[in-house]
Amino acid sequence: MELACFSLATLPAYLWLRRANVRTVTILCTVLVVLGNLLSAWTTSFEALLVIRALTSLAAGSITVILLSLSGKTSNPSRAYGIFVVTQLAMGAVILLVFPALYAGKTAASVYLTIAILMALTLPAAWCVQGHEFKRRTKRFRPLSKVHPRKISSSSVLRSSPYSVFILRWVGFGRSWQKLVTPVTSHLK
Repeated sequence: MELACFSLATLPAYLWLRRANVRTVTILCTVLVVLGNLLSAWTTSFEALLVIRALTSLAAGSITVILLSLSGKTSNPSRAYGIFVVTQLAMGAVILLVFPALYAGKTAASVYLTIAILMALTLPAAWCVQGHEFKRRTKRFRPLSKVHPRKISSSSVLRSSPYSVFILRWVGFGRSWQKLVTPVTSHLK
């Protein structure tokens, strides 16, 4: 369940990654992971544990999406991705080495509490993210009211419209429309 939800977090990320403030999402998801692990430690119902772990994994998967996306924005994305993979492997190795010895006679709740504490310690790192790394840069268009009334033409309307690229592509296929029309109308000359 956890791995499935962790992986499914990439799908909604396509919808919010370029629209949301990444710092806010990182802080919110980190808090959700901390709260999810705390609730996992205290729950007594298996069904409730499944739901809590699923939501916690969605939040953790969202944090991973942000981290991997930020690594692509660095000056050396291959190195950043390599550091991400090595730190994941190192942390996994430490957990596999230490947790069985540390929690041999304890319940799973102690593991969830440890993960909650570790995630809470990473919360200040969220302030290293600026928040607007993935927001789309949109070109500002001149409003029609500033255009002189006698000088309004169809090209100035298209240039000032935020949908101009869509209109030009849909109606005229960009500049290639002449190439499409010329062979059809060449016999009319």
